Amino acid sequence: PVNEDEENKVDLVINYVFANGKIAANPWAASLPAGVAYSTTTPITIPTIPGYTPAIGEGPNSANATLDGYQLSLSFSGEDLEKDCSVTVVYQPAPVKVVVEHYQQNIHNDNYTLFAAEELSLVTGSTVGDVHKDYAGFYSLLYEHPTVAADGSTVVQVYYDRYYYLMKFELEGGYGADPVYARFGAAVEIGVPTRAGYAFDGWLDKNGDRATIPATMPENGGTYYADWDPRETRYTTAYWVMNDDGTET
Repeated sequence: PVNEDEENKVDLVINYVFANGKIAANPWAASLPAGVAYSTTTPITIPTIPGYTPAIGEGPNSANATLDGYQLSLSFSGEDLEKDCSVTVVYQPAPVKVVVEHYQQNIHNDNYTLFAAEELSLVTGSTVGDVHKDYAGFYSLLYEHPTVAADGSTVVQVYYDRYYYLMKFELEGGYGADPVYARFGAAVEIGVPTRAGYAFDGWLDKNGDRATIPATMPENGGTYYADWDPRETRYTTAYWVMNDDGTET
């Protein structure tokens, strides 16, 4: 025999799903008297899923539910509950923390040192895009573009190598200052050039303005021009006398 009470019951179900339709959590269910109005006296606390924000999904009973944060309230009329009903809560991907670490190559070896770290806010399940920086004197190496984890644990590490630059010296016949080919930021040591008959009077840039050789290799290296000051040159004059026997003295 069929229990008469069971015949007068309807099921009210709350389904928790992700935006792609997959189940996010076990459903909430209640068996209620058919045709009798029902409202929650205390809001139902719905599951918290890191990296996702809940919202009432579309459906015939969506108007019977309101959501405030993670507190769900229901209000059904007797007419609404003449048959089984369901409400769907959809968890949409939300912005979460992503840490990006920038490592620059050392000057004197091929190891790397953490230069900067930043915290981004990207949507759960999205792919980390272009996060490299344009640092003067550096170029970024290939790096991973992971999918953003819902728990905010995603860390992207970007490594940068130093460019090599050439610093040249135009000596106009002088010598003693050789070109320098070195990594960006490496120490630059230049000798004082010399030129016969001239005194070295410093360096000029391409515009003819006074210039100072930087202590470290700058971006793009550069060309420097020696400035020469003519000076008096000492010389010796030798006088030779022809002797009667045809020899010189």
